[in-house]
Amino acid sequence: MHPSPITPRLRLRRVFLRAAIASLVVGGVIAVAALLLNRFNDQTGRILLTLAALAFH
Repeated sequence: MHPSPITPRLRLRRVFLRAAIASLVVGGVIAVAALLLNRFNDQTGRILLTLAALAFH
């Protein structure tokens, strides 16, 4: 039995899932770096808020 081919819709779903995971990873790295460097400011907050909005959209 052969596996079913990957449809364009499934491929698009995988791209969006990987983008969401990547945005969460980037947000985590920024948050950890901001805490370790003690540089959590307004700009860092806006970056994290934007990444959170993209991840949960």
